Amino acid sequence: MTTPESPTTTLPVPDESPVTKADAKRLAREAKAVTKANRNWFLRHKVLTGIGTVAALAVVWNIAGGGGSNDETADATNAPAAAVVVEDAPAAAAEEAPVEEAPAGLTGGDYIVGTDIAPGQYRASVEASFFDLCSVSQKNGEDILDIRTATEGSVIFTVQDIPGSVASFDGCTGIVSTTEVPGTAPAQLGNGDWLVGTELTAGQYSAAVDTDALIPLAMVSQSNGTDILDLTTGDTGNVVFTVQDVPGSVVSFSGVKDIQKVG
Repeated sequence: MTTPESPTTTLPVPDESPVTKADAKRLAREAKAVTKANRNWFLRHKVLTGIGTVAALAVVWNIAGGGGSNDETADATNAPAAAVVVEDAPAAAAEEAPVEEAPAGLTGGDYIVGTDIAPGQYRASVEASFFDLCSVSQKNGEDILDIRTATEGSVIFTVQDIPGSVASFDGCTGIVSTTEVPGTAPAQLGNGDWLVGTELTAGQYSAAVDTDALIPLAMVSQSNGTDILDLTTGDTGNVVFTVQDVPGSVVSFSGVKDIQKVG
């Protein structure tokens, strides 16, 4: 038996003729034209693309701004009442807090007699500072009526009844009237001013000179207002001083230690 033969397909033979330079240039021009035609529209219209982008951003910005404002207004309008109550709670608590009262007594500074301060006897404590010194004075114009100082304890000063004069307290604290706060006898006397009749009694006292001081100098005095009743000093050993029985007078100790009543 004879097998039928498969049909034979004849392929066209490509043109083997060489491409001329003119044809190559023509083909290159055609390829370039096709490529240019297929470029993205936005790349071929850069100016129009930039203007459109700016306009689009402006629209988006206006929408976002308007939306945010409306949202904030809506949030403020629709805020629940409970939130307002919680925010106001600390203020209400602060109003209910007790107010501290000002401490009793005057503070440092100048006081016009008869207007800011009444005449009479006052006690002022030495305020702790870098240089401890309580100074109390009274002036009438340019005239110094009296001045007293202390570096320890307190100063007892009599403000004279001269209306318009000025009493000054410097480096002092706890300023009170001795009529209102007469004081009590301490367990141990020390440097400073003491009121006869309430803080110490009349009699004989002995005190040792404080040799550890920068300048060892003991001084004990008694005054009644501006009158000096007695004064004793020493720079070694002990000093002995007799306190006169004048209630309301002031005994001052300075530069001493171990004060004892001996008689």
